[in-house]
Amino acid sequence: MLIARDRQRNLLSKMLDYMWWEEIESCFVGRIAPGTPVCADALAQHDRVAEHLRFVLKTLVTTEGQTV
Repeated sequence: MLIARDRQRNLLSKMLDYMWWEEIESCFVGRIAPGTPVCADALAQHDRVAEHLRFVLKTLVTTEGQTV
């Protein structure tokens, strides 16, 4: 399950078949402007999506005590 929310409280939710970067990316094409900071968990696929869509990925690792 992919769930995203922006500061204007817009919500995106989608059930994904697999957590492949291509599937994740397809959910965000045209929704995130280049250079926008995006907070996400440490899933490796997020790095590739950020590279392709040119947003700034801020990875949060909860095991290291980081919170949002």
